Amino acid sequence: MIFLIWYKPYAAKQRNNDEIRNEFLVMIYMMLVRIYTPWVTDVEVRYEGSFVVLALICLNILISSFYIIKTLIIEVKKSMVKQRHENKGKSLG
Repeated sequence: MIFLIWYKPYAAKQRNNDEIRNEFLVMIYMMLVRIYTPWVTDVEVRYEGSFVVLALICLNILISSFYIIKTLIIEVKKSMVKQRHENKGKSLG
C-alpha cells in the first residue's frame, strides 16, 4: 500500500485511488477476520463484528459500482458524440 501511495504507478489518478482504497479495505478485512478465530470466544463479538465486515463489503461494492457506472456513462457519451460527428460528415459530403 505504501508503494501505491508513494509512487502512484497508474497514469490515471482515479485508478491509483481505486487501488489504494482496495488495498486499505483488504487490510481492514484481514484485521477483522481475526474475530472468527478461537482467540475470540464471545459469540456476540463475532456476531456484531460480522456486521462491520458486511458493511465494509457493501460500501466497497457501492463505491466500485458508482465508478463503473460513471465510466460507462462517459464512454457512451463519447461514443454518441463521435457517432454524431461521423454522421454529420457523411451528410455534408
